[in-house]
Amino acid sequence: DFDDETIARLRATPEVAETVQRLDPVHFPAAFPEVFLRERPGFDCLLGNPPWEQVVVKEQVWWGMHLPGIRGLPIKQMNDAISRLRIERPDLEAAYQEEEIASAQTRLILRATFSNLGAGFTDLYKAFSWRNWALIRSTSVCGLVLPRSVLQTKGSEKWRKTILGQDRDKAEREREQIPKVQRFGCRYALSSISAAGCSRESTIPTPWLWW
Repeated sequence: DFDDETIARLRATPEVAETVQRLDPVHFPAAFPEVFLRERPGFDCLLGNPPWEQVVVKEQVWWGMHLPGIRGLPIKQMNDAISRLRIERPDLEAAYQEEEIASAQTRLILRATFSNLGAGFTDLYKAFSWRNWALIRSTSVCGLVLPRSVLQTKGSEKWRKTILGQDRDKAEREREQIPKVQRFGCRYALSSISAAGCSRESTIPTPWLWW
C-alpha cells in the first residue's frame, strides 16, 4: 500500500507517467463508483471477449511482419535475413528493442497484480479472467470467451479450481442435467460462470468432469 504522498511523488516521475500513458489503465471503483460504493460492491453481470495474445515479443514473428515471406525460409536463411535487416534498418531495430522493453514491463505489472497467473507465458486472457472474477458480486454472472487452454494447461489450474470448484456438490447433483459438451477439439470454449460455481448453461466441463 502507498500513502497519498508516495503516490503523488511516483506519479510525477517520467517513467511512471510514460508507463501509465502507454497502458491507459482503468481503476474500476473510480470509473464506476455507483457499482463499487454500494452494499455488496461489484457488477451484476460481465460479458467479455478478452485478448488471447501472450505478452511476449516473438523475434521471428515480429521481423516477419516487416519482411514478408521470411518465415517460409529455412531456419538459417531466415536468421541471416533478419540479421541483415537489423543492420540495414536501425529504425526497425530500435522499434523492436522498445517493444521488447514494453513487453517485459507489462509482464512485470501483470505478474505483480495477478499472483495466480501460473507458470509459462504470461497470457492476457488469464489476467482478464482473474480481473473479471474479482469485479463481480458474489451472486453475479460472468460470461467470457476463452481459449481451450484454460481447460488444459497447468498455468490455468488455480483458475479452474477457484472458479469451477466453488460448488462441486451442486455440480455433481446437476451432472445429468448439464450437457456433456467438451470443446477440447475446438479453438475456443464459451465459459458462463457465476460466483456460486459453474452455471447449468455452461459449455465448459464442470468440476465432475475434471476431478
